[in-house]
Amino acid sequence: MLHRIKNSQTFWVIILVLSSGFFLFVLLASLYVDTQNQSDTALAIRNWVSGSYFSPLFKEFGSFAANDTIVGVFLSFAAAMISGAIIYVFKIPGMRRIAIVTLAFGYCQNFLSRLIRYCYQTQSHFRILLIMPSYGLIENPDDYWDIFKAFLKNKGFVLEETRADERFARHSFLVSRKNSPMPIPLYVDIPTTLRSLSKIIELEANTPVGQLQNLKWARHRFKKLVADFVIAIREQVPDESFGNVRFIICETPGDFADKISAEVDALEAELLEYARICGLYSIY
Repeated sequence: MLHRIKNSQTFWVIILVLSSGFFLFVLLASLYVDTQNQSDTALAIRNWVSGSYFSPLFKEFGSFAANDTIVGVFLSFAAAMISGAIIYVFKIPGMRRIAIVTLAFGYCQNFLSRLIRYCYQTQSHFRILLIMPSYGLIENPDDYWDIFKAFLKNKGFVLEETRADERFARHSFLVSRKNSPMPIPLYVDIPTTLRSLSKIIELEANTPVGQLQNLKWARHRFKKLVADFVIAIREQVPDESFGNVRFIICETPGDFADKISAEVDALEAELLEYARICGLYSIY
C-alpha cells in the first residue's frame, strides 16, 4: 500500500498543491496579523480577509506565525514538502521515462526495425506480434519463453526459428499451423529486454537487488512500466509500418494462445483475399 502511494503521481501532485498552498498561507497570515506593516500588499490582504469566513483562521494561525521561530519551522516544513513533491512529480518520472525510452530505442534499433525492413523486402502482407510479458519474465526468466512455445505447440501451432538478417542479435520466430505447407509471414517475439525493468522496480521499492517483498505491488508496477514501454515503441515505429506491428498483452499462456490464434486467422483471411484479388491459386 505504501509503495503504491509513494509511486502515485496523483498523490504527489496533491502534496505539491497543498504544500504550496500552506507555504503561501503562512506568508499571508503573517502579513495579516502584522499591523505595523503598512505596505500595499499587507493592506490589501487585510481588506480582503477582514469580515470574511477566513478571518478567524488567519487571526488564529497568524498569532503563531508572527513568531519568527515558529514561522521559520512552518516555512521550512512546507519548503521540504514542496521539494520532495517536485522530485516525485517531475524528476523521477522523467528519469524513469528516459530509462524506458532507452530500452525501447535499443529494442527497435537492434531487432524490430531490422525485422520490419526484412518483412517489407520479402512479403506483401505480414504481421509482427510483440508479446508484452507479465512479471513471470522476471520470476522465471529461463522458463518463460519456453512455456509459451510449448503451449503454442500443444494448441496446434509450429514455431520455426529463422534468422531473417545476419545482423540480428537473436532469432525471430514464424508461426504456422501444424498442417500448413509452410509458415505464414507472422512473426512473434517477447522483448526479453524488459527484464531490465526489475532494476527500476527495485529502486522504487528501495530494496536490495533480488529481495522484493511485496510481489503484488511489483507485478502491478511491472504492468504499468510495460505499458509505458509499449507507448515508447509506438512512438518509434514508422506510421506506414504501424498496422503490421501488433501488441499482445496477456497474463496466462492460454490467453496468449487464443490471441495468437485470432491473429493467425486474421492474417490467413487477408492472404486469401489478396490471392483472390490477384488471381492466385495459392497464398504461399
